[in-house]
Formats: sequence, structure tokens, C-alpha cells
Amino acid sequence: MKTKMLLLVVMFLVLTGCAINMQGIRDNIQSRVDPISIKDHSKFLADIDECATYAAAEYQRARSELMTKSIIGAIAGAGIGYGLGSMYGQRTANHGAAYGALGGAAGGASASKNHLDTVVANCMIHRGYSLLW
Repeated sequence: MKTKMLLLVVMFLVLTGCAINMQGIRDNIQSRVDPISIKDHSKFLADIDECATYAAAEYQRARSELMTKSIIGAIAGAGIGYGLGSMYGQRTANHGAAYGALGGAAGGASASKNHLDTVVANCMIHRGYSLLW
């Protein structure tokens, strides 16, 4: 019973994800840009808004792809876990399926935040700004 509840909680967290905080994206961009590379502050603020908007749209697209990969990973992991666990009895098969689903879902969901940071960084670099980190 605990295993099923844990599986449901983790799948819910993986599939719902986090809401995008646009102000957080803007603050992150401002803290990463080298101040020496800023020539026009009003253009810089406009570029931040454009990059944050673009990154948020790209993040939503990638998140739907992530959900698909997580579901496929969970199904494959559950099947493999159940198959391996069935050699040792029904109870072990159920645990194997649950843990396999968790592992598969986690594997599918591992790169979401890194993708957002990469999109923002590339957007600012292509607009002529240098990043500190």
C-alpha cells in the first residue's frame, strides 16, 4: 500500500512540474550577465523580457515532451520491474513494478530545469551579452 501511494505522489509531482516564475527568470538572467557587456540599459531590459518570454514558451513545449517521456519511462520501468519481480512471487512483482515505474519516470524527467537555463543563456549570448556563469 505504501509503495502504491509513493508511486502516485511521485508521478503527480513529475507530471505537474513547477509553474514558471517569470520574475525569477528575469532575476536569474540579470545576475548572470556581465555588467561590462551591457551598453544600453533600456535595451538590456527589453532583451531580458524577450528572452524570458521565449524561454517560458520553449519550457512549456519541452515540458509536454518531458511528460510523454516520463509516462513512457514509467510504463517501461513498470513492465521490466514486474517481469523481474515475478520470478520471486506476486508481492515482489508488484514492488518491482512500482519501483521500476518510479525509476522510469525520474529518468524521463531529469533535464527540465537545465533546458530552461540553456535557452535563456543562449538567447542572451546571441544578443551580444557575456555571461558570468
